[in-house]
Amino acid sequence: MSAPARHGTPDRRYAIAAAAIRLFAERGFDATTTEEIAAAAGVSTRTFFRYFPTKEAAAFPDHGDRVAALRQRLDAHRGSRAPLAAALEVTRRLMAEYFAAPELYRPRYRLIRSVPTLRDFERIQDLQYEAAIGEHLEAARPGDPDAALTSRVAAAGIAAAMNAVLDRWATEEDVDPLPLLDRALAVAQEAFGPRYDEPAAAAGPLRADADFVVVVPTSDTARRQVAELLRGA
Repeated sequence: MSAPARHGTPDRRYAIAAAAIRLFAERGFDATTTEEIAAAAGVSTRTFFRYFPTKEAAAFPDHGDRVAALRQRLDAHRGSRAPLAAALEVTRRLMAEYFAAPELYRPRYRLIRSVPTLRDFERIQDLQYEAAIGEHLEAARPGDPDAALTSRVAAAGIAAAMNAVLDRWATEEDVDPLPLLDRALAVAQEAFGPRYDEPAAAAGPLRADADFVVVVPTSDTARRQVAELLRGA
């Protein structure tokens, strides 16, 4: 399996990860040692541990970068009147990056799902994604005594939606993941949106002879909201 193109130091991190995932698939996770991974990647064992604290971590070379990107993108929506819709849109864009590189992420995801140790490790990593989304939602409801509780529930629901789609994408060759993801995120929007997102302000009834312009946004969530408003009008 090839690693994504990187420059400088990250090149080595991804080369080590690619070697680790290949050996895990060929020999089994338990039968693979850090020394063998290092040798396959052309580095010393000491260098391996400069990049990864354990061999489990070697299967997740981009985890830290993705969590940081998630937090950065959520921060850009701080103060939004629709914080849940914003979180779902950020989630969709992050997931689309996985689907855009199936040759890398699909085999890795299948491997993780087949190795209990890696699956448990992944769950610990997922909690960081949930925490980022939960903190974003909680910050949108200052003064709400249940904000921490409901935000954790909503964040866990979004993570469950992501994993449900990833499971099907990894195991079914003919799955078109983005429409499936949109349906899963729509469930989350329907379940939690009324608690977090303010309804769009009504502009009054449209006159039959009035001209109007509809701007179609790039966000799928926003497009759905526009469609609902037009149907209502």
